[in-house]
Amino acid sequence: MSDLSRTPAARRRPRPGACRFGLPRWAALLAGFALVSAPDAASAEAQPEQAPPVMGEEILAAQPRALVERLRQKKVVTLQDIGAARARDDDLIVGFVLFESDKQKVYRFLSQTTRQVEYRPELTSIETLSRDAEGPVDRQSIRIVFRRFVYHLRWHLDPVGYRLRWELDESRHNDLDRVRGSWELFDLENGGTLGRFTASVDVGKAVPRMLQDYITRRNLPRTMEDNRRWVDSGGTYRP
Repeated sequence: MSDLSRTPAARRRPRPGACRFGLPRWAALLAGFALVSAPDAASAEAQPEQAPPVMGEEILAAQPRALVERLRQKKVVTLQDIGAARARDDDLIVGFVLFESDKQKVYRFLSQTTRQVEYRPELTSIETLSRDAEGPVDRQSIRIVFRRFVYHLRWHLDPVGYRLRWELDESRHNDLDRVRGSWELFDLENGGTLGRFTASVDVGKAVPRMLQDYITRRNLPRTMEDNRRWVDSGGTYRP
């Protein structure tokens, strides 16, 4: 047989089921799939872990000792109770509440904004007028020094961060000049909840400023105490 009758090795066709590099076709396909499906080296790096949530004990550790001692005794305290200066401005009241309930329950009750009438006797009515992704807009009617005031609060609810914030809805008529405040909730090691709140109210010229300050200092701690009892009782407590 002539050497010309043989097919040169470089010109031979691969056998069915084989690839040019000598691997069976199914093996090449599997190898390709493995390359495609293998995670990228950068994405395979361990993602940084999220910092654990701040505990209530950490918040209290940064507070004046007199505040912490009074809080343990009374369950409700404001910075004004211990003679501390108000934070950021002279109209903002800052305080703390110790709830026996867990953080989820406390948030669930505080976010039911229209139920405030159950523990705040000075509120004569609350009606939700609208609601968006952040929370409701409520029309509240309150009795202050034998007078009735109507105003509208816009709520900002954060169920992930366990925070609530509110201020006047300036697009509507309000008899009060300023109403704003907030709640922040923190787990306690004993299973309870530390609530940190702020509040600022300005009735306006209808009530003298000295009388406003007296009413706020007297009513706010009592309101917070009624709030605490209402939440811990599962909404059954009434002042």
